[in-house]
Amino acid sequence: MMRSSFNLKYVIITLLFCWNLISLAATQSPLPLLKETVAHFIAVLDRNPTESGIKQHVVEKLLPIIDRNYMARLIVGRQYWRSASVAQRRVFMQELTELLLDTYTTVWLTYNDEHIEFAALRPGDTSHTRVKVKSWIISGDGERIAVNYRMYRVLGEWKIYDLDVGAVSLVESYRAQFAPVLREGGMRYLIERLKSHNDHSAVS
Repeated sequence: MMRSSFNLKYVIITLLFCWNLISLAATQSPLPLLKETVAHFIAVLDRNPTESGIKQHVVEKLLPIIDRNYMARLIVGRQYWRSASVAQRRVFMQELTELLLDTYTTVWLTYNDEHIEFAALRPGDTSHTRVKVKSWIISGDGERIAVNYRMYRVLGEWKIYDLDVGAVSLVESYRAQFAPVLREGGMRYLIERLKSHNDHSAVS
């Protein structure tokens, strides 16, 4: 149920390289800080941190720029989110966060000197409440993987609510995986399955 239908590695690397640019004021372009951000994360990777150290870094630097509440609502859909109790929403958010944390940490451990390029934003892009930033992951052999991530402005800061490789988004991927479980048993059953998956991953 938890397998992604596209290569999350390239998505996560993109996010890890650009976490601090999202907290810029809404009227500023994120691009000027890219070189500094890339250099920062390459330095972290070169130190070869432990898995626990990576998790701490992801918790402190990556998760805060993702609007997990909005992402969760998009993943399960309006019907199931509205019918879920406050307690179910809270627990689902906790389990979704654990899933993302485990995924990001695992992928970071597989980093292999990929390079990232970003497309320039069009004039006026940052004046809108929503923006799509295009980027490319370039491997050592020159392969280019297009990665787009979608952000919206909230309280003067940019937050990520979805990202995609090609035509497949992270939200759509999880939605496709979770939909059969929701149809079978609703939010209660989805939470049980997600918790079981996370517990298994924690001890494996």
